[in-house]
Amino acid sequence: MRWPCYGDPAYTFCDVERALQREVRARNYRGKQQVVVAEAIRAFEMATLEKLEAKYRQPRSESLSSEQSARTGASIRQSPPVAIEPAQGTLF
Repeated sequence: MRWPCYGDPAYTFCDVERALQREVRARNYRGKQQVVVAEAIRAFEMATLEKLEAKYRQPRSESLSSEQSARTGASIRQSPPVAIEPAQGTLF
């Protein structure tokens, strides 16, 4: 939009370019395009958010039951961890 239109209308399309720039400014195509792009980005981000929430958020009832089991599990004695032998002792 800020690019100047050089030349003679007899040899170039500079008059057409100027007319197009005037119409684009008058109809505010740039502002409308920015709104469309912003809406598309928001829709994409909301879809991504819904996918991530579905994947990582637990329903409220499951989170309550896991908290209760964690509280009761603390009173239950757990077995000591078992030492794991490495599969390969040396590299060479």
